[in-house]
Amino acid sequence: MSPGPRRVGAILAVVLLLPTVGLAQGYRLRLDAGVQSIRFRGYQLDSVPISDVDTLSDGSLESSDGFAVDCGPVVPYCSFFRPGAERSSNPLVAAADLTLWGLGIRGLRVRVNGRFATDLSDDAEWPGTEPALQLLEGFVEYAAAPTWSVRGGRQIQTGRLGYYGYDGGRLVLRAPKAGLEATAYVGLGLARGALVPITSPAANPLGEYRPAESQLVAGATASWISPIVELNGEYQREVDRSSDYFTSERIALSGTLRPVARVS
Repeated sequence: MSPGPRRVGAILAVVLLLPTVGLAQGYRLRLDAGVQSIRFRGYQLDSVPISDVDTLSDGSLESSDGFAVDCGPVVPYCSFFRPGAERSSNPLVAAADLTLWGLGIRGLRVRVNGRFATDLSDDAEWPGTEPALQLLEGFVEYAAAPTWSVRGGRQIQTGRLGYYGYDGGRLVLRAPKAGLEATAYVGLGLARGALVPITSPAANPLGEYRPAESQLVAGATASWISPIVELNGEYQREVDRSSDYFTSERIALSGTLRPVARVS
């Protein structure tokens, strides 16, 4: 398990041991699991002498038994893919989403969201089953008043700039009467497309393009919402910690106009 889940587990243990002050405790747990049986035909690389290749009227090449082939400029053999043996796979995915509140401090809550995936068959390994155990979210949030809240742990930032996971902290300030909200966050970014550290073996296909360590990500969002107009702005930068250079810097602006009811 990565350092992120261990930190979240330690924080959760401390929170659960805090003395209560008479607040009602509660939790919401959602469990979901599913398994599939999938059968598909694989493929295998084969070759044929260039003398056995036919040239069609459109200039394409195929083998005598009808497979499209790829012939090099010098090599006397042409390569192609032919159907392989039938393969089967049985992916199993289970997810758990837990939220705890009423832990002795008013406004404190804990959220843990994780998934487990594996392939029950020995014939094929289904994509997305590594790592088998994945922590999607795991954070502690404190919101003592409607005007602000603070959160720490593994979390997800979504918006016009996309979907981004990081291990770090987030501060939200609100002015409900004015319709204003601002957010600032900073932490260590996770791999794109999977909520795992960039150093995880699951990111190995990136090869030489994979950073040596997790990048520092920081950003801010601001919004103003009124009955007629809604404005949103986002800013995010990523910094390579080994060189202190920016790897990305992005900004997004969006707006919505609602001049009359049911029209925007």
